[in-house]
Amino acid sequence: MRWRARLATAAAVLLGLVLLAGCWDQLGISDRATALMVSVAWHPSRRSDWTFYFPNPTVTVNSQSQIKSTQQLYTVAVAADSWASAERAAQRLLDRHLYLGQLQVILWSSNLPAQAVTTLVDAYNRQGITSKVAYLGVARASSLPDLLQASPQEVVPRLKWQHIFSCGPCEAIHLSETFWHVWDDVHTPGMSPVVPYITTTGALGHIAVYGRQGPAVIFTRRQTLGWALLTSRVTREVLSLSRGTAHYALTSVHGHATTHVAWAGGRLSVQAHVVMRGALAQAPYGTAGRPSEIRAIETATARMLLADCQAAVRQANAQHVDPFGYARTLLFEHPQWVDHPPGGGWSSVPSHVAFTVSFNLTTPGVTS
Repeated sequence: MRWRARLATAAAVLLGLVLLAGCWDQLGISDRATALMVSVAWHPSRRSDWTFYFPNPTVTVNSQSQIKSTQQLYTVAVAADSWASAERAAQRLLDRHLYLGQLQVILWSSNLPAQAVTTLVDAYNRQGITSKVAYLGVARASSLPDLLQASPQEVVPRLKWQHIFSCGPCEAIHLSETFWHVWDDVHTPGMSPVVPYITTTGALGHIAVYGRQGPAVIFTRRQTLGWALLTSRVTREVLSLSRGTAHYALTSVHGHATTHVAWAGGRLSVQAHVVMRGALAQAPYGTAGRPSEIRAIETATARMLLADCQAAVRQANAQHVDPFGYARTLLFEHPQWVDHPPGGGWSSVPSHVAFTVSFNLTTPGVTS
């Protein structure tokens, strides 16, 4: 009888190990439809167009799909009024389990209002196993179908936007935003969420800023640069400068900003100090090495960058948004004010910013 008790104990232990291992409900890769990207074209009717992008299984091992191998990715498109409904509708069209744990990019249309953005972000966060490091982007609804590109050299296709957003050295201005970061900004008082905006030509150089309501505020290229200067996101920008008939090119422009925020007279009083540096890459012959010329270029560049910063703050105040997080900084330093926001909310409080911008220039290489 003792051996039977030992056998029963051993069987119970083995069963417990199997259950604790968490592998009993795992699906093989051939049983999963792993989405790499999702795009959402919003409609005022609330029944939006959702498109799920999948790697073509014909270019993977042991695939039995009939999709042509020349098509690097395939799509499943559905109309739905919520993330859960879209996921369920897409699942009905698939013969494998829809899996979002490897999602790389989420794109939505620029007409998606701020309230819908909050709903979408929260709903995605609640949908079981989802990737919180997926990159977010905004584009016009008509442009969404044209923004998909994949590398034909890869066995597993590579999404263009995933590699653009994740390639730090590729960005002159750090515009990339991951899902978790935007989700944090959505729920942090005093911060207007920022998502990179992709133009109709596929260029990346603008931001979309979301206030408390209404559509996104699209910053111009100049305003975006000013925002990047004030948030220390300029990493390797190239600037063009003209002084009279002379033209200059400045490369590797980078630096940082420091701010001090106070509450005065019903508005945010901000002291912003921006320190930038860069290299002189092109100048008229015979002028590049003159100290007086270097100082003049530094002064002119600082004034140009100052104007960009002012343009960004003017746009933010006019549209009642705060993509700089000045109100958030104030609330971090004075948390007792969090529960007593002004009428329009902390993110819509106008900022009065006093700027100082300095620029240091180097002249690498051989100069004349």
